[in-house]
Amino acid sequence: METNKEKKAGKRPAVKFFETLFPWRSHIELRFLKNTEIRRTWLSTHEVGRILSSTKDYSKKGWNCYFGVASRKRQGGGTKADLDYVNAVWIDVDTDKEGLSKDTVVERLLDWLLPPSIIVDSGHGVHCYWLLREPTKDFRQVEKINLG
Repeated sequence: METNKEKKAGKRPAVKFFETLFPWRSHIELRFLKNTEIRRTWLSTHEVGRILSSTKDYSKKGWNCYFGVASRKRQGGGTKADLDYVNAVWIDVDTDKEGLSKDTVVERLLDWLLPPSIIVDSGHGVHCYWLLREPTKDFRQVEKINLG
């Protein structure tokens, strides 16, 4: 839900979300899955309008949409060697698979000593992001944190 401040600033929450996760110029990998078909594309992290329109278009056609939280150095990069930077650590809680209530999970997360900076309803659960003080290229450390 948008706050009055966000409405006055003229930025939709999705725009603010991508601008926050990707403050430096780089590339974002988008993946679209439908049945057994996978499509991938890479866009500039600062082309938020194109990122949102691509995901909206695919979603309307029944595709599931995903993005890489770590930016990519170049278009077409899909390996760890292609990672550029990351600005958060994250978890994906599949509440539907676990038989959990999203509201209960969010309440519990907000009670943590370090609650998530951003919580997103993913459709089948919640994605939680803890923003870093500044983007990092220490992917080993981020991976250790993400794995718990």
